[in-house]
Amino acid sequence: RNQGYVSDNYPMTEEQAKEVFTPPEDGDGDPDLPDPVTVPEFVFGLEGTDALLFKRAMELPEADSQGYAVYFVDDSFTNEPFELAMLSSHSMADWSFDNSSECDDQQSDDGCNLDGLYTHLEIRLVSQDLPVASAMIGSSGQFEVADALKGVSFSATHSGSELILNTNGIGNYTVDGWLVSMDEETGVKTHDERFSVANGETIFEAPMNISDYAEVHLHVAGTKINIAVGTIA
Repeated sequence: RNQGYVSDNYPMTEEQAKEVFTPPEDGDGDPDLPDPVTVPEFVFGLEGTDALLFKRAMELPEADSQGYAVYFVDDSFTNEPFELAMLSSHSMADWSFDNSSECDDQQSDDGCNLDGLYTHLEIRLVSQDLPVASAMIGSSGQFEVADALKGVSFSATHSGSELILNTNGIGNYTVDGWLVSMDEETGVKTHDERFSVANGETIFEAPMNISDYAEVHLHVAGTKINIAVGTIA
C-alpha cells in the first residue's frame, strides 16, 4: 500500500478492477465504493515500444534469460545426444553426472554405463537447439565456441543513417544485428538499435547517423552470445 503497485496489462476491464479494488464481503466498507485500503490515489500509465523494451532488457545483468542445456554428444552420430543438465545464462550451477545412475531409455551394451559412447560435452541454446560451446570429454571442462558459431563474418558500409551489411557464414539459427554506442568518458557500451540479419545483404535505417555509433555486433537472436563485431570508422 505504501509503495504502490506495478501491474502489467491488468486490470483491463471494469469487472477486473472491481475484483481487485472492491472491499471484502466481510469488511465494513461500502460494496459500491472502492476499498480505501487497496485503491490507488494516483495512476500512471507507462508504454514503450518493443524496440525500447528489448534494448532495456538486454542491458540488464540477467538479460539473457533463455534456457541452456548440457549434452553428451557423439561426433560419429552413432548415439543420440544425451541431456545431462539444464543451465541458465545468469547463474552458473555446479553439476555432475553419476555414470552408474539411472539413464532412462539411453541404451548401451552394459546398461547405464556411458563410457566410450560420447566424445564431447555440448552447451546448447534450447530455444534454437543450437550448440554454442563444446568441450572434449576428459578436457577438464575447457569449453570453446562451438563450430556452429564459427566462421560468421560481415562487411559494412554506411551513408548517413543507412547501414548496409553483407554477411556470410550464418548457420541454421537466427541472428540479431546491434548498433552499439560507447560513452567516451567511461568506455561503457550500450546496445542501442536491434535489427534482423541474414546471410547476404541487410539494409537498416537507424534513427541517427551511423557514424554516431561505435560498433556493429551480431548476436544469436535474443541472447548476449556475440558472434561477430565490427568497429564503425
